[in-house]
Amino acid sequence: PAENKNRVVAEARAIRAWCYRRLTFGWGDVPLNLDESLGSLIRTDWERTPVAEVRKYIISDYRFAQQYVPTEASLQGRLTKGAVQTLLAEMYLTVNKPDSALYWCDQVIGNPAYKLITERYGVKKNDPSGTAFGDMFKEGNQNREQGNTEALWVHQFELNAIDPQGNQMSRSITGNYNLMVINGVRALQYTYERGGRGKSYFTPTKWWIDSYEKQDERASNYILRKYFILRDAAYNAPYPADLLPPGYKYGDTIRCKWDAEITRTSRSRPDWPYTRKGEGTDPGNMAADFSWADQIYIRLAETYLLKAEAQLKLNRPGDAATTINVIRNRAKATPITAADVTLDFILDERSREVFIEEERRFTLLRTRKFLERTALYNKCGGELLSGRDTLFPIPQTVIDANLTKPMPQNPGWN
Repeated sequence: PAENKNRVVAEARAIRAWCYRRLTFGWGDVPLNLDESLGSLIRTDWERTPVAEVRKYIISDYRFAQQYVPTEASLQGRLTKGAVQTLLAEMYLTVNKPDSALYWCDQVIGNPAYKLITERYGVKKNDPSGTAFGDMFKEGNQNREQGNTEALWVHQFELNAIDPQGNQMSRSITGNYNLMVINGVRALQYTYERGGRGKSYFTPTKWWIDSYEKQDERASNYILRKYFILRDAAYNAPYPADLLPPGYKYGDTIRCKWDAEITRTSRSRPDWPYTRKGEGTDPGNMAADFSWADQIYIRLAETYLLKAEAQLKLNRPGDAATTINVIRNRAKATPITAADVTLDFILDERSREVFIEEERRFTLLRTRKFLERTALYNKCGGELLSGRDTLFPIPQTVIDANLTKPMPQNPGWN
């Protein structure tokens, strides 16, 4: 049926636009190909299309797609209309058309199918330490079918799928807490509840941890790990009991520390706090590289933050404050006023709300804040960045494969 054809084409064009979004933020001018790629059509004369031209096609693809992509995904893990419209709004901000960005944000926010999570729900609903915000990120709660009305696009990971690819987020963000030494004892055992064996390939900055107000539920231990409780064998089962350091008993608290910055010369910090948004592991293998937990990629809160950014660009800081306060009120953070709203404040609020969900590099590049804020807040190499780092180098294999026409390298990478 034509309806199905339009949906399939719309989903494909939305994914094409999303891929070119990533390409332009990563490499700038890139070859643009809008034709089906067949094995018999091998080109060796690609030219790099200017970013501005590529982004016109990105917007065109998104605008087409949002007409036919359904409000609820046609299959779990596929795009929703709200996700496409949010990506469209982001791209309009990127090309400095805030009025259009605001329009598409309002299309998402005004859709009754999409609602912020403000009440406890799901698999951890009765955990007294939990919060409505934190519930969204617990395994079994991420998807719309599981009660997450805020989710717009959730990436799927299935253990028994054909060619399964696991979710490496937990391994990347979870601290290796087993290496914490308390009174000479490595007390904390790897457990499923703690996320298994983490490696902390990336970790929050001290500035980010300190940016939360004490009462902000986005920084509760339910979602930002700042302490552990020593547990006995019965609690940890089927995993081993924690080892008791001298002077400690089960039920005592082991606190993380972030009093000093992580730097290039001081970065082995197993007692550093970590976000629990991507928490999960293979229950049968605490040292596994993957979990099979689904991962929220876009949710409605980001749409609100894009709306606030558009309102600020339109010189409506009071409206932007009202929009941001919808998010802050949910978190129990102090409401703000128009006088508080700047681009930097919005970027701060984005970091508090969508840490590890947004592609932060892309956000900072499109707001032209990448070099400034990375140098300011990242004490573990941020000061080493220069202008060339706003774009990645074109891989030499790509340059070499373009046999019949020169493929220019990005500035500073020759």
